[in-house]
Amino acid sequence: MYLILPSPSIRKQTGLSVAPVRRMLCAMSTTPPIEIDDMDDNVIDISPSKRKPRRKLVWIIAAGVALLFILFRSVSIYISALWFDSLGYSSVYWYIFRTKLLIFLVFAVLTIIILRTAF
Repeated sequence: MYLILPSPSIRKQTGLSVAPVRRMLCAMSTTPPIEIDDMDDNVIDISPSKRKPRRKLVWIIAAGVALLFILFRSVSIYISALWFDSLGYSSVYWYIFRTKLLIFLVFAVLTIIILRTAF
């Protein structure tokens, strides 16, 4: 067992001595004898409680929310495409849709590049 104490000059200033610390550590390292009469019938269970794995549940909920978002967004895109097609402007809708998607992808890639180089 190693004991790390302050330097002798600091021990003189603060009044610390090695002997009480060494006695305390030696007393802690020995186990007192246990007699059978000292033991009670009561048992204290200190084992960790069995928690259900919540990580899997969190991933399932996150996947469900993502799927709902994708589903609602896809229905919205489909309805908008049908409406623009009924007016005869489906090419305008798809041009705007592709432009928005391209702008999103360009800035997403730029953001990833900037964050990867910074961190």
